[in-house]
Amino acid sequence: MSTFETTSSGEPLYLGKAYVRVFSGYHLAKPLQRATLKYIRGFSYNARTRRFVDMAHEPEAYAVAVRGHGCRFLHRPTTFDWFLWLAQHLDVAMTDSFYIGYWYDLKSGLHYIDISEVVFAKEQALMLASARGEKCVYHFATDGDVYVDELEECGYSNRQAR
Repeated sequence: MSTFETTSSGEPLYLGKAYVRVFSGYHLAKPLQRATLKYIRGFSYNARTRRFVDMAHEPEAYAVAVRGHGCRFLHRPTTFDWFLWLAQHLDVAMTDSFYIGYWYDLKSGLHYIDISEVVFAKEQALMLASARGEKCVYHFATDGDVYVDELEECGYSNRQAR
């Protein structure tokens, strides 16, 4: 059966997973690229509800990247960059506890797109980031980065966090 066959009413008879992924990625790429201009430092986006996540009112909310689903850029990601990334990672972003994340690292000047999960305790977020090999987490309340080095200052080492 072809992906393009239709019913008598003209509706698609079968939509393969790849078709749905490309179709959804196409419709998400432009709004996400525009959001990088509006939210200069970063944002989290719920692909299931198609809404930006507002956690600024949560004093202990942190976004921690999920290993293997990130990409970094020397430039602000273009719509095409978003489209290509979404085509590969949208399935994961659609799961319950994960979000699409974008952030700009002031120290390195790099832009990041990733899949992240929200954690509601600083130590837990830093330990999770350390175990995943991440260098920092995003703190919603301060709109800033918290580096894993702070975990070691608190008496934890990477070995203990894993």
